[in-house]
Amino acid sequence: MSKATKRKHVQKELLSQEYRVPEDLNNIVKITQNSGNNLHQIENHSGEKYFVSMPGKFRNNIWIKPGDFVIVKPIEEGNKVKAEIEQILDKKYISFLKQQNSWPFTEDSAEDKAKSNCEDSDDEMLNGNLNRRNNVMTEFSESSDEDESD
Repeated sequence: MSKATKRKHVQKELLSQEYRVPEDLNNIVKITQNSGNNLHQIENHSGEKYFVSMPGKFRNNIWIKPGDFVIVKPIEEGNKVKAEIEQILDKKYISFLKQQNSWPFTEDSAEDKAKSNCEDSDDEMLNGNLNRRNNVMTEFSESSDEDESD
C-alpha cells in the first residue's frame, strides 16, 4: 500500500468513526507533552501521568498536539510506556461523550481556569501594536501662539 493510499484510509477512518462510549472511562486521557519517537506523555482524569505510544497506522499521518484527548488501550510490556493510542477524539466526539455524561474530566481544571482568566482580563495589550509608532497626526497651530502674545 502506498503512502498516499495509507494516509487516505487512516484519515477516512478517523473522519467516519462511529461514536461509542468506551467501556473504561479511565482510558480517555489528555496529551500533555510530545516526547518524540512517537511517545506522548498523558494525564488521566485522576492526575496520573505516564507515556503512551502512537501505533504505526497513525505515524506520519495524523498529528496530535498537547491538549488533545485520545482513547488508549493499556499494554503490559513496558514500565514507562503503559498504553497505546487507540483513537483520537475530535470536538464532536467530545461533545457526544459530554451529552452521554461519560466525560471523565472536570471543566474546572487549573489550565481551564488560567485560560478563562486570560480571556476575562483587560485587553489593553491587544489594542495596538506596541512595536510601531502611533500614526496620530497632530496639528500644530502657530496662529494660536501668536494670538496669545499680542
